[in-house]
Amino acid sequence: MSPRPLQPGLPVSDVRALLDRLPARALLVLDEAYRLYADAADVPDGVAELRRNPRVLVLRTFSKTYGLAGLRVGYLLADAAIIDVLARVRDVFAVNAMAQAAAVAALADEDHLARTLDTNRQGRVLLSAACAERGLDCPSSEATFVWLDTGTAADAVWDRLLEHGVVTRNGAMWAAPRHLRVTVGISAQVERFVAALDESLAG
Repeated sequence: MSPRPLQPGLPVSDVRALLDRLPARALLVLDEAYRLYADAADVPDGVAELRRNPRVLVLRTFSKTYGLAGLRVGYLLADAAIIDVLARVRDVFAVNAMAQAAAVAALADEDHLARTLDTNRQGRVLLSAACAERGLDCPSSEATFVWLDTGTAADAVWDRLLEHGVVTRNGAMWAAPRHLRVTVGISAQVERFVAALDESLAG
């Protein structure tokens, strides 16, 4: 069990098959918060699927790739008829003017986006390699974190990491008491985490 998908989701063929099996009145919502981090070849593109079928809704956020988590801004892509219904019940002032301005500016900053994705990709490789060298199970990730099986009770490892000033998420909250959710950082942060992990696992 993991806190969120490490992979970008079902292949395109499975998404389309699922949509075909849904009742005619049902909608399919694709959460694409981590989509830009995915390198897999068969990653569904919500916009393309929406163009194929108006029953698809696509959720995207500026919290991850664009680094605007504190502003709580994102958007929905859907058929005009669905948007019309949702607009009648939405919170009128859900996103403030500052968040909207930041989101528009973020869309224009393609260099920042490219650096963010490249940094994350490099960090995932470093983290995965370090775990493999230590014989720790760490499934391939296409998100902003890795899901690390510590091989022991994660509570103790989590506490020791905190003593080193390294903050992770304890898998116990997801009924995975041996796991840690480790956010990917720049190479120096990955190296710091690995050094702290070695000491923490050593007890």
